[in-house]
Amino acid sequence: MISLVIVGLSIFATVIMSTLGPAISGELARILNPAVRHMKPKNHVILVGKGLIAQNTAQELAERNIPFTQVIDHDGGPFLEEHPAVHGNGNDPDVLKEAGIEKARMVIAAMDDDGKNAFISLVAKDLNEEVQVLAVASAAGRMHLLKLARADMVFAPAAVGSRLLANLVEGNEISDQFQDLLAGQP
Repeated sequence: MISLVIVGLSIFATVIMSTLGPAISGELARILNPAVRHMKPKNHVILVGKGLIAQNTAQELAERNIPFTQVIDHDGGPFLEEHPAVHGNGNDPDVLKEAGIEKARMVIAAMDDDGKNAFISLVAKDLNEEVQVLAVASAAGRMHLLKLARADMVFAPAAVGSRLLANLVEGNEISDQFQDLLAGQP
């Protein structure tokens, strides 16, 4: 009788553990390893791109403690390992959804190709009409095309850099915000 009770209890315990074990294990892993979070971010920036502008933008956002998610092509790695990253094509709606487009405050389309940035802008606005889209243009002459693609803001770094260089040649003062980027100012 005692052995029958012991066998019955062990079978009951085995059934309970095989049913509840994975759930308990997942909860324990979440509690013991808080670095692994599967929460969807909100009020964050989605940074799409892999070039120098995207890399420098990621660095600046991190230094300013602005939450962001990186969207990186399958062949690249995240610029900053400690920040969330989604691998895939930045103009794929599923990739933007995985990056949290529904709750994002801004999408930065910083690809090296203006056409890709325009398509990212269109897809982002289609998924979340309220999200702000900042698109990077390769030249000032193409800024209007990105505005046609529903980008809220368009930035042409080459044009800005050229204007700063011309100001330096003319001997004009450069804002204090940019002084750390200048060495040997005349």
